[in-house]
Amino acid sequence: GIFVATGTVTRSTGKNIASVLSRSLAKDRYTAVLELIINSYDADAHNVWIDYDEKAGSLVLEDDGLGMDEVGIQNFYRMGDSEKKFNPSTPGGRKKIGQFGVAAILLEYLAGSYTLETWKDGQKITVNEEFDETRQGIDPQANISEAPDEKHGTRLSLGDLKFNRPDFSLEKLVGI
Repeated sequence: GIFVATGTVTRSTGKNIASVLSRSLAKDRYTAVLELIINSYDADAHNVWIDYDEKAGSLVLEDDGLGMDEVGIQNFYRMGDSEKKFNPSTPGGRKKIGQFGVAAILLEYLAGSYTLETWKDGQKITVNEEFDETRQGIDPQANISEAPDEKHGTRLSLGDLKFNRPDFSLEKLVGI
């Protein structure tokens, strides 16, 4: 007789999965930036300031939303689901828009590096990450420090933008 064995197949991913996903998830650079702005809306931000410097190849998004604590940072970096499915409304009563948990993945599609700074409940969390071959599969480190209790919000500074900068405009972004 023929012997047939059974076993479990384990799903695994390569260390460059985030890089691969970032390129395949983004429809275009505008959609990717809008996904980041949606996070500001879902954080009850009343304002989002955008500073785009074509020559320097940088894009900074800053909001006056609730900011993130350690749990919020972990949720931001969770791929493939979103806590927004379980908490569909913001503390301010808005219906949350984001639902797929892809904003952090899209950072690599847009930029060669970034700095994320977020303030909430008297603390500031800073995360820096550079995307290059030697860093694939290495999780970014968060640094936590004290901040004024009244300071809240998030600033995302993207550097070494990967898209054709002369073709990108804030006017077109606002028009979407």
